[in-house]
Amino acid sequence: SVEDRLGSLQVPVLLARGKSDEISPETTAMMQQAIPNAQVKTFVGGGCPHIDDWEYFLEVTDNFLAGVEETDRTA
Repeated sequence: SVEDRLGSLQVPVLLARGKSDEISPETTAMMQQAIPNAQVKTFVGGGCPHIDDWEYFLEVTDNFLAGVEETDRTA
């Protein structure tokens, strides 16, 4: 199953969800635990934070990617 393969991901992962998203917090937590070094960000609102609050979504994404780049430089 897909869940069984999450642990094999070898790339940085940002799990973004809306507070009232259809994906439950429990499912997101399971995915975060299964994926090495995954990060979770829950946004206020529904399941479209990239549309509903796109400026903040871009800020969060930029910060995540900056952290990835920094990790790559120090590795």
